[in-house]
Amino acid sequence: MRYAAADVRKQFFIEMFTRDISLEDCVLDLIDNSLDSYLLKHDISPSRLIFGPDVRTAPRDLGTINVSCTERQIKVVDTCGGIPRSRAMDGVFCFGHGEDNPVGKLGAYGVGMKRALFKIGNKFHIVSRTASEGFEVTLKLDEWAKDKEWKVPVNFIDGAASERKAGTSITITDLHDEVALRITEGGVPKNILDDAATTYPYFLGQCVTLCINDTEVVPERTKFGEQDGVLRPAHERFQQEGVTVTLAATVAPGPRTMEQAGWNVLCNGRVVVHADKTSLTGWAEGLPSFQPKYRSFVGLASFDPTIHWRYLGRRPSAR
Repeated sequence: MRYAAADVRKQFFIEMFTRDISLEDCVLDLIDNSLDSYLLKHDISPSRLIFGPDVRTAPRDLGTINVSCTERQIKVVDTCGGIPRSRAMDGVFCFGHGEDNPVGKLGAYGVGMKRALFKIGNKFHIVSRTASEGFEVTLKLDEWAKDKEWKVPVNFIDGAASERKAGTSITITDLHDEVALRITEGGVPKNILDDAATTYPYFLGQCVTLCINDTEVVPERTKFGEQDGVLRPAHERFQQEGVTVTLAATVAPGPRTMEQAGWNVLCNGRVVVHADKTSLTGWAEGLPSFQPKYRSFVGLASFDPTIHWRYLGRRPSAR
């Protein structure tokens, strides 16, 4: 019996791997990486930020995430705790999570950071330090693609020596032509800022502060208000196949625009669908189509594998 080669060609993999993602979503994936470090460091369940009591009852410094985006480089620097060497060696650079990967993170599949790096530029430099240890990676994609080995060279460095200084820096240079062109044309930093405001409303101000080109992102949270203590959100919670689903809906008080109305869908605290008014969330599927008269409606559907059932009796907070 003879065996023909059936290896994955790196260049083919890179081209297919990055085809169906936008530049803005790539930067959000890098922000996810920073948030995951903070959540793991402080052992925070995203569901508690939305439905549980305020997790900041004990003093804790907010992490910082600063994104700079120019036609020469894209850089993400955080003080969110850093990545332990063990994760760097056995998980961070793998394509897909292992069985022992922590659940409840924003990075659900273990591909976001790598896909972002490959999509944006030809060279990246990563420096990550916890308080006690650190590592550094420098890689040129075109050279790495020629090598049959799928390993990534890692250099161990000293730690930050301080919890407040611990964090990660990711710098991507030698940007691909289409990426540099889009940034030069303008609009990309503003798009990222707007997307981040609706994607991370439950993390901003509770876990981290986020700046895009020195402009702080102001979260756009889904508000579940009350009128004279009478109008309260309807809510339901159930489990299916290891995932806790929480549904909440109400008629929001005060003046509302059509853009604010609709369903918001969250996965592990990250908003993946914002103010939806289509058949995706049931409109016109046995129910009426969305009309201007429904502009006061606001709904939230949250999917979380790690929600704490002792909060089942609590209604969604008004944050």
